[in-house]
Amino acid sequence: LQLEAKVKHLEEDLQLKSSGLGVHDNLGTFHSKGKNKGNLSFNLSGNSKHCLSGHRSPVLCTVFHPMYNILVTASEDATIKVWDFETGTFERTLKGHTNSITHVSFDEFGSTLASSSTDLSIKLWDFQDGTYQCKKTLLGHDHTVSCVEFLKTGSKLISCSRDKSLRVWDASTGYCLQTYMGHEDWVRKLAIQKELNIVASCSSDRSIIIWNSHNGKIIHRMRGHDHVVECVAFSSKEADKAIAGRTEMLSNINPNQEEKDANVNDEAISKSSYGGAHLVSGSRDKTVRIWQVQTGACLMSLSGHDNWVRGVAFQPNGKYILTAAEDKTIRIWDLTKRRCIRTIENAHEHFITYISIHPKLPVVASASVDTYARIWIGV
Repeated sequence: LQLEAKVKHLEEDLQLKSSGLGVHDNLGTFHSKGKNKGNLSFNLSGNSKHCLSGHRSPVLCTVFHPMYNILVTASEDATIKVWDFETGTFERTLKGHTNSITHVSFDEFGSTLASSSTDLSIKLWDFQDGTYQCKKTLLGHDHTVSCVEFLKTGSKLISCSRDKSLRVWDASTGYCLQTYMGHEDWVRKLAIQKELNIVASCSSDRSIIIWNSHNGKIIHRMRGHDHVVECVAFSSKEADKAIAGRTEMLSNINPNQEEKDANVNDEAISKSSYGGAHLVSGSRDKTVRIWQVQTGACLMSLSGHDNWVRGVAFQPNGKYILTAAEDKTIRIWDLTKRRCIRTIENAHEHFITYISIHPKLPVVASASVDTYARIWIGV
């Protein structure tokens, strides 16, 4: 059995390497080949490069700094930790929340970190002047704040909550500017497509809603999952090309959409040069689904995980999706072949809660109930 597993692993390695994707010398240097210049290799090593130890409770979220070799982790122990992901070195702990921290995200330049918590608050942390101090606390949600993300300019944020609402905030004043209502249960996660000014939210009500972030109107409400939808992510430009090539036959599909905002420019979404024409979702029904944002249609349903899917992410410059689940595996899916081409078994010792990809480097971070975060490098 061990020999069979080794052969399977080598076959997967050969398949990814033969795709023409490059290999890298280190975190800062990446060599690409031929027509795929710029694509990142996500043939992840079966062993993590670093295991980040320091949290006392499950780690719920990881986020890479957009400019520096910094990774931030958030935990149920009510702390945020800052790490050097290249060396695996711990740098500092940020304290201020009084309960579990559910999510963290950076603004476009990495000058401000936002965190959300079950203590009903959102906090903004200063990463610009080196003080790492909490500079503002936003209050207004009536229950656990599940997720927070920055909108296009960085001067506004959007959050979602177990109180079934989404809220838009002014980052400078801390005031709530808008409240979106549409879900019937706990809103779990958000995804932002800043160039198209659209937001996706997923919920315990088993639905996904695409919102116009300018006016808060619902563009599409998508249903198809059979259980709680845990996570969502918008596609990259290269992923859009890969999906479009696979699903041209579905272009005239009549989606089961419940609502439509006539003010949204569907053509702009379908022809976007920034990506975002598709959305990936992960659910407690153990499936991963690919949706067409323009129509709200489900184009693919990918099965393979044996437990709740807790994290999904598109490779920024390629045709792959990474997913993580409570079956302790990380899976790599080829969008053109519509199947899983690599599985990292026992990536953590307990349920995996989150996965994130560096926007420019072949580096992946995962978080787990085992209290560790791990760094994975493309080979």
